[in-house]
Amino acid sequence: MTNPAPAPFNIAIIGAGVIGLKLALALLKRNIPTTIYEQAGPRREIGAGLAFMPPCVEYMHELDPLIAETFNKVRVLGEGKIQFVNGRSYYGKSRSGGDGDGAGENQGSHDDFELGSGGLPACLRAQLVTALEGLLPEGVLKLGKRVEEIVTPEREGDNDEKIVLRFADGTTAEADAVVGCDGIKSRIRELVLSPNDPAAYPGYTHMSVYRGLIPMGRAMTAIGDSAGRGLVMELGPGSHIVRYPIAGGTLLNFLAFLSNPGEWEGDKIKMTAPASKSDVVLAFAEWGESVRALVELLPEKLDCWGMFDTAEHPLECYAYGRVCLAGDAAHASSTHHAAGVTLGIEDSLALAVILESAASKLQSPENTNSRQKVLAAAFLAYDAVRRERSQWVVQSSRHLGELYHWEDPVIGNDSVKMKEDLAWRYEKVTEFDWKKMQADAVRDFEERLERNS
Repeated sequence: MTNPAPAPFNIAIIGAGVIGLKLALALLKRNIPTTIYEQAGPRREIGAGLAFMPPCVEYMHELDPLIAETFNKVRVLGEGKIQFVNGRSYYGKSRSGGDGDGAGENQGSHDDFELGSGGLPACLRAQLVTALEGLLPEGVLKLGKRVEEIVTPEREGDNDEKIVLRFADGTTAEADAVVGCDGIKSRIRELVLSPNDPAAYPGYTHMSVYRGLIPMGRAMTAIGDSAGRGLVMELGPGSHIVRYPIAGGTLLNFLAFLSNPGEWEGDKIKMTAPASKSDVVLAFAEWGESVRALVELLPEKLDCWGMFDTAEHPLECYAYGRVCLAGDAAHASSTHHAAGVTLGIEDSLALAVILESAASKLQSPENTNSRQKVLAAAFLAYDAVRRERSQWVVQSSRHLGELYHWEDPVIGNDSVKMKEDLAWRYEKVTEFDWKKMQADAVRDFEERLERNS
């Protein structure tokens, strides 16, 4: 259902990451006037690699078929299932130098297993963001706009005054509603909560990650064709490796995770600390040949990224009148489920259908509700269908980090128990009835309006 006339309200999206861009395109597709405000300038940092859960392409098509089409142009689909291997004994090539059909390829294979029904799509974040930006109409994306203040009318509910956004550059903008898609360090989350509320800020998960991009040709020379086959998780005590191909298969995204029982001592704003390849070489010195060979291909200077999430202080609500939070701004998760982007796209599915229903309601000659009341009800309906699921994933992802590092007191490195635990969690993320979620969201929205009329 696409409204034939423009919606009688406009939406301000804060943050031009993957979720903010996809939500904007979905709303514009539904004839809802939308503007994106991004605090970074034209040369903003837009990250390395992204992995997506299998249903994401279907989700993107529902948001706007052009989004799915664009994603398919930049994504790489890994071969086969997700591989979970014992990183202490795994070899990408046989000891004799072959491509892995001999007995040497999977030393310790009693610890190895696969999960899922096929490869996960992945891409270079920069490629996807640039491609999505190219789909936006001119003037929709405003760069260099850091929000300093959100000014709402003194009396919310019965009038149609707009929200005023005040930016650090001294300019202002007006909107009927605001969606914070500004990531884990969300400025909008800080503004809608008390400065003393611990939920306003992400917390350290006591895990850090070293990230690097390795040319695929060099990776294949080092460990054989297995470098380009799909998502591989190499597990071990207190650490694990994640690797998968991106950028049309020309690069290997390589991530090395280490447990850290202490507090984060790096930059708390950027969430990074300077590091070197020697740090990673030392940490994985006793791991299998494939890991050590890939570590040697990392650049000499690296960044160590602290992993933060919202697990310890989850939000009690994602809706604050006519302001709401989506994606990592609402439920920042560690990366162990590889589901952070997936959840953000699900948020967009909910918001798109609810705001489309809100537009239809306001355009109806029978409507007696103000824009403020309709949009506030829409955001509460969004919260009702998204918070429980998304916060479960945040907590489950924390658990997976312990599982990958053999730190779970019950499972340890028992591959049978580990696979059982992973399987139901993976299924809960991938086997999601998004159509029911949308129907539930619209019904909740309509019931709220009826109760408050």
